[in-house]
Amino acid sequence: MRTSSNRGPSGFRILVAMLLVLAAAFTARADVLINEIDADTPSTDVLEFIELYGTPNQSLDGLVVVLYNGSNDLSYAAYDLDGYSLDASGFFLLGNTGVTPTPSIIFNSNVLQNGQDAVALYSANAADFPNNTPVTAANLVDAIVYDTADADDAVLLATLTPGQPQIDENGNANGANESCQRSPDGAGGPLVTTAYVVQAPTPGASNGGIVLQAPDVANVYHRSLLPVPAEAVTVYADATDNDGTVTEVRLYWQVNGAGATSAAMTLSEGETYTGTIPGAADGALVEYFVEATDNDGLFGTSPATGFYSYTVAPETVTPIASVHADSLGFAGEVIMVQGQVYIPGDYKADGTSVSAYIQDTAGRGLNIFGTTRSTGAALLNDTGNLVKVTGTAYWFGTTVELVNYEVELVSSGNAPLAPALQTTAAAAAAPNEGSYVAAVGAITAISATTGTNPAHNFTIDDGSGPVVVRVDDDLAPGLETWLVGDELEAAGAGGHFGTDGQIIAGLAADLVNNGQGPDVTPPTLVAAALDGTVEVLVQFSEAVTAATAEDEGNYEVYQTAVPGNTVAVVTAVLQADPSQVLLTVAASLSGTPHTVRVNDVQDAAGNPIAANSTAAISDLGPLPQIVITEIMQNPLILLDADGEWFEIRNAGTTAVDLNGWTIKDLGTDSHVIANGGPLVINPGEYKVLGVNATAMAAEGVTLFYQYASFTLGNADDELILVDTLGREVDVVMWDGGPVWPDPAGASMAWSGTGDNNVGANWAESTAVFGSGDLGTPGASNGGPTAAPPALATLLGANYPNPFNPSTKFSFALDRDATVSLAVFDLRGHRVRTGRRGPPGRRRLPQRLRLGRPRRPGPRGHQRDVLLPADDGRRVRGVAQDDAPEVAASGSWIRERAGATPPAPFVGWRRRPRRVS
Repeated sequence: MRTSSNRGPSGFRILVAMLLVLAAAFTARADVLINEIDADTPSTDVLEFIELYGTPNQSLDGLVVVLYNGSNDLSYAAYDLDGYSLDASGFFLLGNTGVTPTPSIIFNSNVLQNGQDAVALYSANAADFPNNTPVTAANLVDAIVYDTADADDAVLLATLTPGQPQIDENGNANGANESCQRSPDGAGGPLVTTAYVVQAPTPGASNGGIVLQAPDVANVYHRSLLPVPAEAVTVYADATDNDGTVTEVRLYWQVNGAGATSAAMTLSEGETYTGTIPGAADGALVEYFVEATDNDGLFGTSPATGFYSYTVAPETVTPIASVHADSLGFAGEVIMVQGQVYIPGDYKADGTSVSAYIQDTAGRGLNIFGTTRSTGAALLNDTGNLVKVTGTAYWFGTTVELVNYEVELVSSGNAPLAPALQTTAAAAAAPNEGSYVAAVGAITAISATTGTNPAHNFTIDDGSGPVVVRVDDDLAPGLETWLVGDELEAAGAGGHFGTDGQIIAGLAADLVNNGQGPDVTPPTLVAAALDGTVEVLVQFSEAVTAATAEDEGNYEVYQTAVPGNTVAVVTAVLQADPSQVLLTVAASLSGTPHTVRVNDVQDAAGNPIAANSTAAISDLGPLPQIVITEIMQNPLILLDADGEWFEIRNAGTTAVDLNGWTIKDLGTDSHVIANGGPLVINPGEYKVLGVNATAMAAEGVTLFYQYASFTLGNADDELILVDTLGREVDVVMWDGGPVWPDPAGASMAWSGTGDNNVGANWAESTAVFGSGDLGTPGASNGGPTAAPPALATLLGANYPNPFNPSTKFSFALDRDATVSLAVFDLRGHRVRTGRRGPPGRRRLPQRLRLGRPRRPGPRGHQRDVLLPADDGRRVRGVAQDDAPEVAASGSWIRERAGATPPAPFVGWRRRPRRVS
């Protein structure tokens, strides 16, 4: 075999020559540019084309044109240019058959996509770009990212033309008749798009210079909107010129078609000009348009054809009830209404635009919305103002509102309006649209919206039927603390969203949360399921008491088809989830439909279930035998955010697919396994699930699955596995030390025998893996491990942090030594010194008591907190209300005082049998 030492000078010269040829070829290809594209053409896009430009008669061999779809940034077409050349003028066309001159490569009409898309030229072949190829910069010669009045495509721009603009073919609001083109031909060079302009297409011909553009006139409107006889009218218009300056703006008008009169308009602010039309007689039809002239002598008008108009008439106030009665009929009409403000305009329903509500003396209200072409909006900010509002009636969803309005003050200092108190069902009724209503009821459901204007939706019900109360998050801070079961008093504008009746709150004072009211709602029987052959899991709508739930006499199981054939209930056991009861019956129920009947079971408030409540018993099949065997909740080598993991084992005889299962605790942590396909654990296998696959791979551990939105608390916490049928397959709840192990840098390992939800059956791992933490991830607990790595001196973060009155530190040493652990404050003063010695090589937990509570907190009141540690890890613990350090720096994630309302049914919950 020839080695590099055998290559002589002649071989080197050949190699250099080949490189020069390749460089020359690439340089020649780099001279070919995308010069013009036309994606949006009249009718059904039959005149689309792509024009290339370069040295006349240059070969295009080795080049390919690729089209990219901005919706997914994947290719959707590719055209080989082998065998083609630029023409004698340096142009080459690809396009539709209707393009003149006829393109050398023809593609079908409507192929070149409108929108956020791209055309790219590569030194490659079409075979390298099958459809749905991801966008790439490899071998890229030139590209243009374009759109037709769309947002920028960040991926296409960053990959193909970094730092360059996306070209809008509709930049002149005439995209169907213009193209994107370099001006002059080839301007800018490869991958530079700053020289592109948008103007009339020139396929196969020189683009020439920039076509002069006429000035643009926009945003034309008049005030007052409904002039009375002899009232002068002011006309507003914005005039701009993209390639020069506006030299004059004139207002033309005619009265009853009697001939045009004109007057120069005056620049009043920014690019806005104003002009005045004299008052006219009652009934007169006034028509007008605005014309602007630029320094090139070109002019533009608005409207482009026809006129704007208004009719002079005495003032007429339209009753708001009439507008609602024929809202579609009024849509598009300019009308005047009168009413008092009850939701001020500085409340912004979309986060930016004015959204005020007024109500007339008949008790009907209307939304006044927006800022575009609106005057006098500040008068809508005072609930004591009685106003006249003239505007265009606009139909939005299921409501009518006034936009492009003007406001006139009638009187001020009026007493604020009071809402009409109604039942929740009545408040949800359509006739309340826009009117000031109030209702009181218990919160039965809560949902939140995100985006630029996040809000909470609270469904309340007083027993008559529900209504949704919408509250913007910035209107009333602390909405996240409101709970199902709280009594809410709410007032606001009646409305609808889809089929839901709404109260749209606009004043913080119109919202009163009275907290938890007495529980008067009885439990209901949600479902029942056969687990195996003689066990039935019964699900209630809320927690039930052990005294009534575990009385087997409160249950009856019978054949559905023959109710007289009953099966005795032997035992009834309340589960860890107090809304579930496990019944054991005297004989097998398998193969025959059965029903369970329940009586006298009560909730914590003593409300009994409805007499003779029944549910069909469904057969869920056998419970998967997946067992949690090892938990690393507090690593030392890695941060918690990288090194938390837990191990499971399939103790059954069949493979189990975990895709779609849920990992959760009893708090807010929850993650649904979304593997994109099956995630199968075979019988006898151990698998590790963790938070960071990359970090664990560096420790020699391959994760079976990487989860998110779920943390393992360093103190007390829970780990619950729920299958796709909602059954709780396994649950482990540790207490952070009293009974369970509480290691730092070591996993908790189940012994393999006994209940794995009993702390006495778990121990701290002693086998070393990776860089020095202890555990046996992916293997039997206590099994063989690799040789331990070199020891290192490490100090873990204290826990809890912040703390009051004590905290705990963990550390490791690279040799036996006597240890002294001291804590200093931010000024360098020693706060406390931990106990010294005895000598130790590995973790020595130290708990320091650094202070005393200032005063007792409320009885039974605690807060679970999620706090950052000094090294960036996140830990969770419990702090009393009298902990000022926590209150000052903590981030509350859950708060409870006394009994909390039970959660709605989300899945079966039981502790399965263990397999040794």
